[in-house]
This record gives sequence, structure tokens and C-alpha cells, in this order.
Amino acid sequence: MSFYRKYELLDALPSGEIKRFRGREVATGRNVVAHLMVAGRTPANQALLAALERLEAGPRAAIVEIGEHEGTPYAVTDPL
Repeated sequence: MSFYRKYELLDALPSGEIKRFRGREVATGRNVVAHLMVAGRTPANQALLAALERLEAGPRAAIVEIGEHEGTPYAVTDPL
């Protein structure tokens, strides 16, 4: 399913190279934060994605989804 069918982006949040948006999961209405790695699969973004995948169960529970949409890697998390 398309990223934009799963998530509605509401407001941009202050960010650097990774664009962040407050949003909502369409299916459940749950509030989320979408972290879009618009620079693509750079070494830094690859390292971050790998670190997210290695998180233990407790911290990993805050991650809703890790994926890629049209060449842009992303992570969707619970609001921090």
C-alpha cells in the first residue's frame, strides 16, 4: 500500500536532513511522526536504518514502520 494511503502528513516539524512530519495513520487514526530521508540511501541514512532495525523490543515498540516510498527511505514512529 502507498505511503500516502497509510499516513496523512499534517504539519512539518523542525528538522535537518531528515524531514519530519506530524501525521496520522489513516486506518487507525493513531498520531505518528514520519521521518523522511529525502537524501535517499546515503551512508548515514543506511547506518540509521540499520540501527533502528537492531533496536531491542522495548525501544522498537515506538517504531510503527520502516520502509521506502518511491526511493525515499522512511521511518514512522509514535510521537516522541
